[in-house]
Amino acid sequence: MTLPFHAEQRMRASPDVVWAFVQDVPGSGRWMRGTEHMEDLTGPPIAVGSRFLQTRRIHGRVASAEFVVTEIDPAKRCLALEVDGRRGSLGRGMFRFRYAMRADEGGGTRVVVDGDIVLGRAIELVAQFFVSKFVAVVEKDLEALRDCVDLPLSLDQTSDVAFRRRDGVGA
Repeated sequence: MTLPFHAEQRMRASPDVVWAFVQDVPGSGRWMRGTEHMEDLTGPPIAVGSRFLQTRRIHGRVASAEFVVTEIDPAKRCLALEVDGRRGSLGRGMFRFRYAMRADEGGGTRVVVDGDIVLGRAIELVAQFFVSKFVAVVEKDLEALRDCVDLPLSLDQTSDVAFRRRDGVGA
């Protein structure tokens, strides 16, 4: 069962500023609430096939998931990620996200996240409830991104999120 989802958020920051934060997958803990750890499994630069292991607290539970970059297009300001839930704490499902940044009237940015969730037949009865909870998390992430980019912050700012590459470099 494939369930599509959509979320969007307007931000005052320019598309270039927002893109700088979104495409910095290893540094997403700076704005993605609940991120406790982000591990770069493949090393820089970020490209199609890059992998990251995120550990995050969601709804009071800690979960880990491996993200794979499936598209990155700086010219179009698009980033797509895929999570195979069978390989993480959830134990099921496939999650696909595509972030797109578009210039908005007045110099701001509209960030749109479209994607889908593929779940097994066993959870069809609760699938809509699950998707609504999932979209609420994505919407909170976009609000946190907005709060981060709309303030005078820089990418060099330190983060309390532990990040390290697979080769051991970093925190």
